Amino acid sequence: MNYAIDTHLHIYPFYSLHQALATLMDNLRKHDAQAIKVGCLTERYDCDVYRQLASDPGNAVTGAFDIQPSMSGNSLKITSRTSGEVL
Repeated sequence: MNYAIDTHLHIYPFYSLHQALATLMDNLRKHDAQAIKVGCLTERYDCDVYRQLASDPGNAVTGAFDIQPSMSGNSLKITSRTSGEVL
């Protein structure tokens, strides 16, 4: 099993969450379309994009992605509604 991982992912509050997730999936797919895709969110002290994605990502995001928090609450499973790709 292969993995495609972005280990230092920044998503700032002024970014479009929808565009950031779509771009991340596109970039990881370029490395290996069949790989398990992982993004490791790296946040500054004044950013809380993880919480936003987990609780209130907005209509643009939920229209394009299904977001499921893990049971531990430490990760998210993000699935593209159009391609079925999982992050």
